[in-house]
Amino acid sequence: MNIVLNWFNKLFPFVDFVYILQLEEYDNRAYLSWIKDRLYLRGLQKNGQIVWTKKAMMITWIAVILYVIFLFYPVILIVNWFEFVFWIFLISLAIPILVWLANIIIWPFDRYSKKRIIDKGEEKIKKLVNLHTVVIIGSFGKTTTRWFTNIILSEGFNCHTPKDNHNTLLSLAEDSQNLSQETDFWIVELGEYLKNDLQKFHKLIRPDAVVLTAIGSQHLNSFGSQDNIDREFIDYLNSLPQKTKILINKENPGTKRIAPKLKNDFQTFERKEIERMLKKDHWPKVLQTDYLQTNAAGAAAVGQYFELSKNQLAEGLRKLTAYTRRAEVIESNGIVVIDDSYNISPETARAAVEKLGKEKGRRVLVTGGIVDQGANEQSANREYGRLIGQNVDLLILADTRLAKYIKKGLDNPKLKIVLSSRQSETPNLLKSRLAIGDTVLIQNELPDTYWF
Repeated sequence: MNIVLNWFNKLFPFVDFVYILQLEEYDNRAYLSWIKDRLYLRGLQKNGQIVWTKKAMMITWIAVILYVIFLFYPVILIVNWFEFVFWIFLISLAIPILVWLANIIIWPFDRYSKKRIIDKGEEKIKKLVNLHTVVIIGSFGKTTTRWFTNIILSEGFNCHTPKDNHNTLLSLAEDSQNLSQETDFWIVELGEYLKNDLQKFHKLIRPDAVVLTAIGSQHLNSFGSQDNIDREFIDYLNSLPQKTKILINKENPGTKRIAPKLKNDFQTFERKEIERMLKKDHWPKVLQTDYLQTNAAGAAAVGQYFELSKNQLAEGLRKLTAYTRRAEVIESNGIVVIDDSYNISPETARAAVEKLGKEKGRRVLVTGGIVDQGANEQSANREYGRLIGQNVDLLILADTRLAKYIKKGLDNPKLKIVLSSRQSETPNLLKSRLAIGDTVLIQNELPDTYWF
């Protein structure tokens, strides 16, 4: 049965290209950019599988219907079997375009459905007159800061934060249905992928406090320039009412860059502040990682603003744990694994790899490269390669289109490099090479859009 399905998908790859559209967040522009030189590709579900949402199913069926229409409509003009077979070949080659057309066709229905969910969320929040909302924004560090803030504020309040990485307007509107009259704080993070994305949250979420974690080059590909990324955060913060408490990371170059352009008053925070709240010998394991200390400082600053006691702040800091796949440390059989695979940026990559370089024993890195850097993709990954060469002994490198740039930056003849042809192969490559005393850093997992 699987053999039959595989052959069917190769001939009629509707599901494969809906999968790619799904990976591109149903963004037609990004999808068209990806398929323009890849119309002929097949077998695209190499490392992942399509998630059969209602939207994915609808697009697939509409694409199939369009295929049938285009296949048989001109049949009266075809005079022989050769022309008919050639027409089947052409229309099958156009399946990626039909998927794109199907996404356009469902757009009005999809927009109406989303609007209903968002309106329902707005109605729910209006009823919760005692609810306080804490918003986390930034190019990176949002999820960890949100997680830490939830732990600390829970020392004195009834808090709710989404279980997963929900940071879109739609997903937060859906999550609002989990709030109740007993909820004191709703702690959320806001995602920014395109210009003016942050402004779209205003109708649903009017925050009591906002934490800006850091500004970097994340999503440079979609924003077009660093100035546009900076402007996204400046415009959002300047649009907030004066009563909103704004807390900004003092240590990040990006936040320092935009600070003079902010109209509203703000307060800064830095990692050394947590030392005044909790003695170092009482710190949990997660705070041994330098760059997570700043996230903890931001979360603690929120707790201070909402008047948690010193004991409550200290207890909250003691309870901090790593969020899944964000510098999560796992020790087994004498081997330390640092799972930092959820996301990557030049800044987080540097911090994690430099920390790896300070570890004793053999230092092992698993990575696919730095993504979403637009025109800087090559230079960012060459610099990443240079950093790897200085801090790593064994590199397990995903054999994607980014690998060649990373290898150009490597300047360490002693560095052992092993290429992984797919994600499912990586665990076995690691297992056969690891030894007691090794420290392994898993940096990121790349979607199939990077493997072709």
